[in-house]
Amino acid sequence: MTKVLQAIERQNQRGKQIKLYAKYQAGKYDVITFGGYDKTTLLPIFSITKFITCCTVLKVAKQKRIDLDTPIFKHWHYNPSNVRAKNLTISQFANMTTGIDWQEIDTFYQADNCFNQFLKSHDPMRFLFNREIADKPIFTYNSAVSHALSYWVEAVTGQRFEMTVNQLIFEPLAIENYQWQRDASGRVYGGHGLALKGDDFIKLMPLLATGRYQNKLVFDASLLRQLHHKVVGQTAEYNGYGHGLWHGKIKNAPFIGAFGNAGQRIYYFPSLGQSHAFLGNTKPEFGIQESILNKII
Repeated sequence: MTKVLQAIERQNQRGKQIKLYAKYQAGKYDVITFGGYDKTTLLPIFSITKFITCCTVLKVAKQKRIDLDTPIFKHWHYNPSNVRAKNLTISQFANMTTGIDWQEIDTFYQADNCFNQFLKSHDPMRFLFNREIADKPIFTYNSAVSHALSYWVEAVTGQRFEMTVNQLIFEPLAIENYQWQRDASGRVYGGHGLALKGDDFIKLMPLLATGRYQNKLVFDASLLRQLHHKVVGQTAEYNGYGHGLWHGKIKNAPFIGAFGNAGQRIYYFPSLGQSHAFLGNTKPEFGIQESILNKII
């Protein structure tokens, strides 16, 4: 782990504040923490929340035998203001191919004020569906469409979204302490805003890699394949996206990754059988974690 320490400490000397690094392989964790890390503190994971949301959507859809290509409003009885929204599918929301006009990021920098306006809205779904919608489905990174999935889950299950997440994801992972940010209606944000302790955050590593945590099966093989499927081609700086996860390569080793916008990262390398995770605050400089991984994998 000496190379890891050296690589991260160089970044921390530049003020990049990586607080936790973890490697998971063959059922074993190696964890290093750095200055300012407190294992009792709930730390925001930001857009890694989308991974949790998509995991929940996939499990609910399978339990209820709902095809992901079904229009999302078939089960969620909401009447959007934009007629084009009525035929958008669950899959399009899960993979951000709704075509809703949204400029949340531009090479990972916030491009306009739509996201902040969405957060402040007293009716977030009305704000979302008042946006223009393209004729053809195109990928646009959009935290609001991920949040819309939490409304869909509530409509299908008849209970609060966070209760479903707890039953399907957190209980199997033995995650008991967590915190959600809520919108004006009191619903938890499905696209961001979840906070976990570091010890619970790294439990997502085996979940992403194998669908299991310890001896508990959380995702069977078919659901795991679905979760890992690259639905969208080249996006931003990566070679694909699907179900809340980015796809890319480091040193020719393909990875599947869950990313938060303030230095939270989980990378799973199928060909290496390794997962790597980072907690910290590296915004606005992106790519630090991949620079470190280039030196250690």
